[in-house]
Amino acid sequence: MYNAWIFTGYRNRRARQFAARNDYPGVAASDAHSAKYLGRAYTELTVQSADSRAALDSDRIVEALANGDAEIHGRRQPLHRSVRHYLKGAGKKVGHGVASNVPSFAKL
Repeated sequence: MYNAWIFTGYRNRRARQFAARNDYPGVAASDAHSAKYLGRAYTELTVQSADSRAALDSDRIVEALANGDAEIHGRRQPLHRSVRHYLKGAGKKVGHGVASNVPSFAKL
């Protein structure tokens, strides 16, 4: 499991542990928020029984993932992008929590 946006790696480790406990295959994703960050994380899948793209179908892909025929590759987003991403998300959570707990003066 690998998500390129993860800041410390803690959630990637937790995702890998969850997948192992529940017998899920691992995959990677860029979670790109702009085109220049596409491909920072990806899953390379080898489908043994497919000799052409036309021979690929969803069943073969799922089977290859279940068999562990996937390799996970990736590198983190640049630090400044990750920090900005996390601060923006934290601000939304804090703002929502504050807004829902502060009475509106319009209702007085």
